[in-house]
Amino acid sequence: YYRAAGDFCLDSKNGALVVNKCSDKADSQKWKMDVKQRLLAHNGQCVADTKLAKCGSGKNQKWKLDDKMRLVNESKQCLEVPGKSKNGTLVVTTACSKSKGQVWK
Repeated sequence: YYRAAGDFCLDSKNGALVVNKCSDKADSQKWKMDVKQRLLAHNGQCVADTKLAKCGSGKNQKWKLDDKMRLVNESKQCLEVPGKSKNGTLVVTTACSKSKGQVWK
């Protein structure tokens, strides 16, 4: 799980990255990092910018959780929940900053 502020977790809906209330029963909120630093969804697809896609070797599919708890891709973009979180809020990629919307736990 990657938890954002306010008990919301990284999720996917129709191939897009969103946040929804965290739920232990939601397979779509289960993620893992593979040995190639790709963020994998429960269905085996990879996070590419702000959507799920077939896994490849692009910089937009290589992620790390940095020391500030931000998910950063090799293109130096961070996943961010813009504004106030609510179910279905679309996650964006943007320049990394000190925004609380970029913190994932």
